[in-house]
Amino acid sequence: MHPGHRRRGLATAITAALAAAAAGRGVTGIYLQVEDGNLPARRLYRRAGFIAHHGYHYRVAPPDALRLADNGLES
Repeated sequence: MHPGHRRRGLATAITAALAAAAAGRGVTGIYLQVEDGNLPARRLYRRAGFIAHHGYHYRVAPPDALRLADNGLES
């Protein structure tokens, strides 16, 4: 989410609306994938009732992970 729109409850409202829409269609479980380092998203999902289910290993690391690795090598 754009930094200028954070901390207004938008992500919470979107998450709740999507979960309600899924439940209305008979969905009984939702899985999300979030990077370990994305603490704001992890907090949001925890408040929404999501729990850690399993880890995931990227075959190709996301751009942020690559950038972090590059920065670490340059030191």
